[in-house]
Amino acid sequence: FTLIEMIAVTAIIGMMATFVALRLDWAVPKYQLRSVAHRISGLSAMARGYAVSRGRAFYVEYDLKNRRAILLGPRAPEGETPQPGDEFVPVPAIAPADQWEEVGREDLPDGISFEDVWVGSKAAEGDVVRIEFSPLGTADTHTVHLKDEGQRRFTIHVNGITGSPMFHEERWDPPAPKRADEY
Repeated sequence: FTLIEMIAVTAIIGMMATFVALRLDWAVPKYQLRSVAHRISGLSAMARGYAVSRGRAFYVEYDLKNRRAILLGPRAPEGETPQPGDEFVPVPAIAPADQWEEVGREDLPDGISFEDVWVGSKAAEGDVVRIEFSPLGTADTHTVHLKDEGQRRFTIHVNGITGSPMFHEERWDPPAPKRADEY
Protein backbone atom coordinates (compact mmCIF):
# COMPACT_ATOMS: atom_id res chain seq x y z
CA PHE A 1 0.00 0.00 0.00
CA THR A 2 1.12 3.51 -0.64
CA LEU A 3 0.80 6.32 1.84
CA ILE A 4 -1.92 7.97 -0.27
CA GLU A 5 -4.04 4.80 -0.28
CA MET A 6 -3.74 4.44 3.51
CA ILE A 7 -4.75 8.08 4.03
CA ALA A 8 -7.77 7.62 1.72
CA VAL A 9 -8.88 4.44 3.56
CA THR A 10 -8.44 6.16 6.94
CA ALA A 11 -10.50 9.16 5.76
CA ILE A 12 -13.30 6.89 4.51
CA ILE A 13 -13.38 4.95 7.81
CA GLY A 14 -13.45 8.25 9.74
CA MET A 15 -16.40 9.56 7.69
CA MET A 16 -18.31 6.29 8.18
CA ALA A 17 -17.68 6.35 11.95
CA THR A 18 -18.90 9.96 12.15
CA PHE A 19 -22.04 9.11 10.19
CA VAL A 20 -22.81 6.11 12.43
CA ALA A 21 -22.21 8.15 15.59
CA LEU A 22 -24.57 10.90 14.40
CA ARG A 23 -27.27 8.40 13.50
CA LEU A 24 -27.15 6.69 16.93
CA ASP A 25 -27.04 9.89 18.98
CA TRP A 26 -30.85 10.06 19.28
CA ALA A 27 -31.04 6.54 20.79
CA VAL A 28 -28.50 6.95 23.60
CA PRO A 29 -30.79 8.75 26.12
CA LYS A 30 -33.46 6.07 25.68
CA TYR A 31 -31.00 3.31 26.47
CA GLN A 32 -29.43 5.29 29.29
CA LEU A 33 -32.84 5.62 30.96
CA ARG A 34 -33.45 1.89 30.55
CA SER A 35 -30.02 1.07 31.98
CA VAL A 36 -30.62 3.25 35.07
CA ALA A 37 -33.99 1.55 35.62
CA HIS A 38 -32.39 -1.89 35.54
CA ARG A 39 -29.65 -0.84 37.96
CA ILE A 40 -32.23 0.58 40.39
CA SER A 41 -34.30 -2.61 40.23
CA GLY A 42 -31.06 -4.46 40.99
CA LEU A 43 -30.93 -2.66 44.36
CA SER A 44 -34.39 -4.05 45.16
CA ALA A 45 -33.24 -7.56 44.27
CA MET A 46 -30.15 -7.14 46.45
CA ALA A 47 -32.25 -5.84 49.37
CA ARG A 48 -34.57 -8.83 49.15
CA GLY A 49 -31.67 -11.28 48.91
CA TYR A 50 -29.81 -9.75 51.85
CA ALA A 51 -32.96 -9.61 53.99
CA VAL A 52 -33.74 -13.30 53.42
CA SER A 53 -30.16 -14.58 53.74
CA ARG A 54 -29.28 -12.54 56.83
CA GLY A 55 -32.64 -12.70 58.60
CA ARG A 56 -32.83 -8.93 59.00
CA ALA A 57 -34.85 -6.18 57.36
CA PHE A 58 -33.12 -4.19 54.64
CA TYR A 59 -34.38 -1.01 53.01
CA VAL A 60 -34.18 0.75 49.68
CA GLU A 61 -34.40 4.48 50.13
CA TYR A 62 -35.39 6.59 47.13
CA ASP A 63 -34.10 10.14 47.59
CA LEU A 64 -36.08 12.03 44.95
CA LYS A 65 -34.52 15.43 45.63
CA ASN A 66 -30.89 14.27 45.52
CA ARG A 67 -31.58 11.80 42.68
CA ARG A 68 -30.24 8.61 44.23
CA ALA A 69 -31.37 5.22 45.49
CA ILE A 70 -29.59 3.75 48.51
CA LEU A 71 -29.64 0.20 49.88
CA LEU A 72 -29.57 0.32 53.68
CA GLY A 73 -28.90 -2.52 56.09
CA PRO A 74 -28.56 -2.75 59.86
CA ARG A 75 -25.09 -1.92 61.11
CA ALA A 76 -23.34 -4.94 62.59
CA PRO A 77 -21.90 -4.59 66.11
CA GLU A 78 -18.35 -3.22 66.16
CA GLY A 79 -15.90 -5.72 64.68
CA GLU A 80 -18.56 -8.23 63.55
CA THR A 81 -19.89 -9.15 60.13
CA PRO A 82 -23.52 -10.36 60.00
CA GLN A 83 -23.79 -13.98 58.91
CA PRO A 84 -26.76 -16.00 57.66
CA GLY A 85 -28.51 -17.57 60.65
CA ASP A 86 -27.54 -14.82 63.10
CA GLU A 87 -30.26 -13.99 65.61
CA PHE A 88 -32.77 -11.54 64.14
CA VAL A 89 -32.53 -8.12 65.73
CA PRO A 90 -35.31 -5.84 64.47
CA VAL A 91 -34.27 -2.28 63.64
CA PRO A 92 -37.09 0.27 63.46
CA ALA A 93 -37.80 1.92 60.11
CA ILE A 94 -37.07 5.30 61.65
CA ALA A 95 -33.81 4.69 63.46
CA PRO A 96 -30.77 6.81 64.30
CA ALA A 97 -28.32 7.05 61.42
CA ASP A 98 -25.66 5.14 63.36
CA GLN A 99 -27.84 1.97 63.27
CA TRP A 100 -27.76 1.83 59.45
CA GLU A 101 -25.04 1.41 56.94
CA GLU A 102 -25.08 1.95 53.22
CA VAL A 103 -24.74 -1.39 51.44
CA GLY A 104 -25.34 -0.18 47.88
CA ARG A 105 -26.08 3.02 46.03
CA GLU A 106 -27.20 4.18 42.60
CA ASP A 107 -26.80 7.87 41.75
CA LEU A 108 -28.84 8.99 38.77
CA PRO A 109 -26.76 10.47 35.95
CA ASP A 110 -27.25 14.05 34.79
CA GLY A 111 -30.44 14.51 32.83
CA ILE A 112 -32.34 11.66 34.56
CA SER A 113 -34.52 12.16 37.63
CA PHE A 114 -37.24 10.53 39.67
CA GLU A 115 -40.69 11.71 38.72
CA ASP A 116 -42.31 10.08 41.76
CA VAL A 117 -42.57 6.82 43.73
CA TRP A 118 -45.83 5.03 44.43
CA VAL A 119 -46.30 2.66 47.36
CA GLY A 120 -49.18 0.33 46.60
CA SER A 121 -51.60 2.33 44.46
CA LYS A 122 -50.89 5.77 45.97
CA ALA A 123 -48.15 8.28 45.30
CA ALA A 124 -45.78 8.57 48.25
CA GLU A 125 -45.35 11.98 49.81
CA GLY A 126 -42.05 13.63 50.67
CA ASP A 127 -38.60 13.72 49.15
CA VAL A 128 -37.43 10.41 50.66
CA VAL A 129 -39.36 7.15 50.29
CA ARG A 130 -38.14 4.09 52.22
CA ILE A 131 -39.24 0.59 51.17
CA GLU A 132 -38.76 -2.27 53.66
CA PHE A 133 -37.69 -5.74 52.53
CA SER A 134 -38.51 -8.21 55.31
CA PRO A 135 -36.60 -11.38 56.20
CA LEU A 136 -39.59 -13.32 54.85
CA GLY A 137 -38.77 -12.05 51.35
CA THR A 138 -41.71 -9.65 51.08
CA ALA A 139 -41.72 -5.90 50.58
CA ASP A 140 -44.11 -3.08 49.89
CA THR A 141 -45.27 -3.23 46.28
CA HIS A 142 -43.89 -0.06 44.77
CA THR A 143 -43.62 1.76 41.46
CA VAL A 144 -40.78 4.10 40.51
CA HIS A 145 -41.25 6.60 37.68
CA LEU A 146 -38.11 7.93 35.99
CA LYS A 147 -37.83 10.64 33.35
CA ASP A 148 -35.11 12.29 31.32
CA GLU A 149 -34.65 15.79 29.92
CA GLY A 150 -36.32 14.77 26.66
CA GLN A 151 -39.45 13.90 28.68
CA ARG A 152 -39.02 10.18 28.02
CA ARG A 153 -40.43 8.16 30.88
CA PHE A 154 -39.68 4.71 32.25
CA THR A 155 -41.51 2.80 34.98
CA ILE A 156 -40.22 0.11 37.35
CA HIS A 157 -42.95 -1.79 39.19
CA VAL A 158 -41.70 -4.14 41.94
CA ASN A 159 -44.10 -6.86 43.11
CA GLY A 160 -44.00 -6.97 46.91
CA ILE A 161 -44.60 -10.70 47.23
CA THR A 162 -42.28 -12.09 44.55
CA GLY A 163 -39.83 -9.18 44.36
CA SER A 164 -39.88 -9.40 40.58
CA PRO A 165 -39.72 -6.13 38.65
CA MET A 166 -41.82 -5.21 35.62
CA PHE A 167 -40.53 -2.56 33.24
CA HIS A 168 -42.59 -0.18 31.11
CA GLU A 169 -41.04 2.18 28.57
CA GLU A 170 -43.59 4.86 29.40
CA ARG A 171 -45.36 6.09 32.51
CA TRP A 172 -47.48 3.32 33.95
CA ASP A 173 -49.54 3.79 37.10
CA PRO A 174 -50.63 0.81 39.17
CA PRO A 175 -54.36 0.16 38.98
CA ALA A 176 -56.52 1.26 41.88
CA PRO A 177 -57.50 -1.62 44.15
CA LYS A 178 -60.87 -3.21 43.45
CA ARG A 179 -63.41 -3.34 46.21
CA ALA A 180 -62.89 -7.10 46.58
CA ASP A 181 -59.14 -6.46 47.20
CA GLU A 182 -59.92 -4.38 50.29
CA TYR A 183 -61.13 -7.36 52.32
